Formats: sequence, structure tokens, C-alpha cells
Amino acid sequence: MASFRPAIEPIRDEFRRTAAVLCAGLMVVLAPNLIRTDWADEPRPSHKPAARVDRIGDPLPPGALLRLGTLRFQHPDVVQDMALSPDGKTLVTIGGPLIAWDTATAKARWEAGSQEIAYETITCAQSGS
Repeated sequence: MASFRPAIEPIRDEFRRTAAVLCAGLMVVLAPNLIRTDWADEPRPSHKPAARVDRIGDPLPPGALLRLGTLRFQHPDVVQDMALSPDGKTLVTIGGPLIAWDTATAKARWEAGSQEIAYETITCAQSGS
């Protein structure tokens, strides 16, 4: 049985050359339409995933799905006493430093170190002072 391989090789080579020429021709014709010059005008998509936050808006550590508790109102020492203002807008804690907290944001409004003030207990007057 005779082999047809020698007769097919020249046809295969001619087909490859023709395909290469057609691809090169298509690239020359289509390339001007595919090249965009307005890349700088468009905002780049952000590939960073959105930062995960807990139910009150504090950021979670990487890999965490939820938080039990909160990072807010963290007094740097043992709390010895605390008082809530009559209007409910300020929480004052003592123990080490004396800190007045904003109850809406849980951020310290002001702080006095234990060297600056002597105290044993704290109370808020009805007048707010």
C-alpha cells in the first residue's frame, strides 16, 4: 500500500502559509479599529474587593466574616467607674485616664491622664456639667 504522506506535505505547507498571510492581512485591516486612544478617559476598574465591615461599620480583619462584640469604647486600662450624662450623649469612664466618650460615635471627646487629675468616683450633674 502506497503512502500518501509525501503528496500531502506540500499541500499542508501551502495551507499554513496561506493561513498566516490571511491572519496578517486581517490584523493590518482590523488593528486600527481595535486600538483605543481613550483609555485615559475611563476610570480603571478596582480589582480590590470591598473591605468587610461589621454591623456597626467597623472594619473586620482579613478573613473574618463577623465580629462578636465591638472595638468601640475600649478603655486603655481597667474601668473603675463610669457615668452617663443626663442627655445620653457622653459617657465618662475612669481607671487610669479619665475619658469622655461620644456615645453616638464611640470616639473619645477628651482625655485626662491619671497624673493630671485625682479622682475616686465620677458623677454627672443634671445640668450637664
